[in-house]
Amino acid sequence: MDWLTHPVVLLAVGGGAGANARFYLGRWVAEWQLRHGGVSFPWGTCVINVTGSALLGFLAAACLGSADPGRRAWYLLLGTGFCGGFTTFSTFSVEALDLIREERIGAAVVYVLGSVLAGLGAAALAMRAGR
Repeated sequence: MDWLTHPVVLLAVGGGAGANARFYLGRWVAEWQLRHGGVSFPWGTCVINVTGSALLGFLAAACLGSADPGRRAWYLLLGTGFCGGFTTFSTFSVEALDLIREERIGAAVVYVLGSVLAGLGAAALAMRAGR
């Protein structure tokens, strides 16, 4: 096995790239929010998790049904690695609890239901596209 295609390397490179993408996209969304009225809603995490769900859905459909080792390597790099580093259930959970703590129950419900339903919808549509 070539060291470049070793699972540990694929996961580390993909995960590092995903975490960086999450950081910079989240920062960009937060800055955009400040420039446009300072909306106090966790849009960054929502955008990140929904786009990550779509990417993972596409990759699962395109790669996991194949016996081709190359597709498996791409899934490790981009699916498990990048999407694992990019998406964030823990931040989603803390942000939902912050909304509840701030007594913004309606916003918390919209955030939780909207994120979950949009993520499922994005993954389903992307899985269709990946077949």
